[in-house]
Amino acid sequence: MCPADEHLQGNHSEDAPVPAPAAASHQGGSNKASRQHKRGRGGGGAGNGQGRSQNSQPAPSSAPPASESFHPLTSEEFVDTHTHLHWAVERIPQYKHLSPTEAINRLRHEHFPKNFHACVNVLCDVLSFTSLTNEWQSLVDSCDFMYIAAGLHPHYADQYSETVSHDLQTISTHPRFIALGEIGLDYNRNLSPPEVQKSVFTSQLLLALSLSKPIILHTRDAESDTLQILTSILPPTTTIHVHCFTGTAGFVKSMLDYFPNSYFGFTGVITYESVAELQGVVRDVVPLDKILLETDSPYMPPLVVVEGQAKGKKGKFSQCGDIPVVARKIAELKGVDVDVVMRAARENTRRVYGI
Repeated sequence: MCPADEHLQGNHSEDAPVPAPAAASHQGGSNKASRQHKRGRGGGGAGNGQGRSQNSQPAPSSAPPASESFHPLTSEEFVDTHTHLHWAVERIPQYKHLSPTEAINRLRHEHFPKNFHACVNVLCDVLSFTSLTNEWQSLVDSCDFMYIAAGLHPHYADQYSETVSHDLQTISTHPRFIALGEIGLDYNRNLSPPEVQKSVFTSQLLLALSLSKPIILHTRDAESDTLQILTSILPPTTTIHVHCFTGTAGFVKSMLDYFPNSYFGFTGVITYESVAELQGVVRDVVPLDKILLETDSPYMPPLVVVEGQAKGKKGKFSQCGDIPVVARKIAELKGVDVDVVMRAARENTRRVYGI
């Protein structure tokens, strides 16, 4: 997904996109200034709890991401199916003098295990894929392990315009563009009006159909409307990645009934102590052959049990090297070895994205 509501992380929810720059509004054609969406406790804080504009950056963390990258839990190859590495590197002060490409390649070298194969880097706000078009293209061309997806996050639905649609179509011509998204509905905070969200979601679904690409779905507190729109537009053969899934068992069953090619992405949220209901859904409802592994980096850092400590600890942010930690928790819930989960997720990634 995109930078999201970081204050919700302890609540087992996913993050939202960073505020985009000024863009033509969906309601009318005039430009309007980018809103600084207040995310995070008290409207402040680091990460996706804090808005940013073209001239402001998230406060960097004081240390690189904490993971088990150098103590791998498994040697099975993996793909991070949803990440925002262009935002993750902004959190590392040691990288501030580097270009985004240099920083991401250094992050990979220093923190990703040898069994990391690739990632899907998701562009989901106007700033990422409109104003910085040349930057994202340079980034993906310089990182041979990176594939891209793009789509306007529902928080920014009121910034959708013909220009945004055109930019998405331009990005879709890149040979490593593999999905449209993340797109969908988010009623948790209604940062864009629900009716605007539904209209923009519909427009982007039609674009995805014209591109014959998988859809990365973001849905929060909007399962009923999400299903209604999906079933009214998409053929049942559509491939859908339900990103950072934190929803209900009923939604899983409905998606698999209507869209058998649906897959469900799980992040570090699955390791949190507060998500017993979600863990039950993973254990009892979502089959292994429908699971994808993702970090939503830099959001949703997994809870890692540190030797000698009674309780687990979350890092300051997540990165691709945390995928095995997510897989380990799913394996624990399913009662199988971590390698079983890793192999299943790897095969599912090939089915969905061809990588």
